[in-house]
Amino acid sequence: MTDHISLSRLGWDEAWAAELHPGETAARVLTTHRGAAVVCAPSGVRTLDLPDPIAVAGDWVTVEEEEHRSLVGRVLNRRTLIRRRAADDVGDQFLAANVDTCFLATSLNQDFNLRRLLRFSAVVGDSGAEVVVVLTKADLCPNPWARVAEVERLMPGVPVLATSAVWGLEGALDPWLGPGRTVCFLGTSGVGKSSLVNALMGDAVQTVKAQREDDDRGRHTTVRRELLVLPEDRGCVLDTPGIRAVGVDSTDAVRSAFADIEAMAEACRYRDCEHDSEPGCAVVEALASGELSEERLTNWQKLLREATRHEAKGYRKRAGQKRKYSRKSYAGERLDEW
Repeated sequence: MTDHISLSRLGWDEAWAAELHPGETAARVLTTHRGAAVVCAPSGVRTLDLPDPIAVAGDWVTVEEEEHRSLVGRVLNRRTLIRRRAADDVGDQFLAANVDTCFLATSLNQDFNLRRLLRFSAVVGDSGAEVVVVLTKADLCPNPWARVAEVERLMPGVPVLATSAVWGLEGALDPWLGPGRTVCFLGTSGVGKSSLVNALMGDAVQTVKAQREDDDRGRHTTVRRELLVLPEDRGCVLDTPGIRAVGVDSTDAVRSAFADIEAMAEACRYRDCEHDSEPGCAVVEALASGELSEERLTNWQKLLREATRHEAKGYRKRAGQKRKYSRKSYAGERLDEW
């Protein structure tokens, strides 16, 4: 499908070209596996050895030719990078690079979870990519538009769409597609990400499975991150495996996701305001007037505490302190529940 597609179809532009050294050849990473990267180069799709540095789907890399092998030379500067805390709580796991818009997919059945959606939003917002919420399986919800309003209230300023494989997309995602653009889908397993990818591709390129009868959830099908070229020059789409839980480890990520509250806090009388009962607190005033909801304020405070503690933990590690930390989530809060 991607054989001999021009790099411009994949998003290559003059700014990327300016990063190349004389004699270098560029390629975009479609997927990676077992120390190898499948890339789309001017000569077509190739498999390259993937030594250090590590590349991720969506990356632009250079191709190096050695006597007995071809390999990834270097990774060009990333414009956006979606990452999350690694499962072992050490370092980061890179999910996708150079994504313009990330569709956060969550289903309107038993798996619907607003707080988890906020976590994903904070992680993506920190990457620099635009966030769009896509509520899937709307045909299974008695009143999907009430759910849309609920998400809009909790995440002001973020576009929210209700979709269904039964209804069809009918161009719902077109405003974020186009020549040279890259979008990706992120969410838990079984929410219908692969079905959305198939709808955009106009073909069943990704395997999907029926819902489980016991809990009304879909089944995990995508096993690796893969960049696909959309037909009709509408850009590229990156499908990702499902993620059950995501930790927020950056205060900048939280501040980006809650920019409205951060703006309110700037107007507080005291710079060290804790937004509780201090006089002249703009956040408390917004809460009293109804401009800010109690739920959104509580979520902001919880995520900010978690990110602050994780940053402090990282600082202590870098300072060489030998301390053991519990891998339980903060204040007994399970990451996959809130």
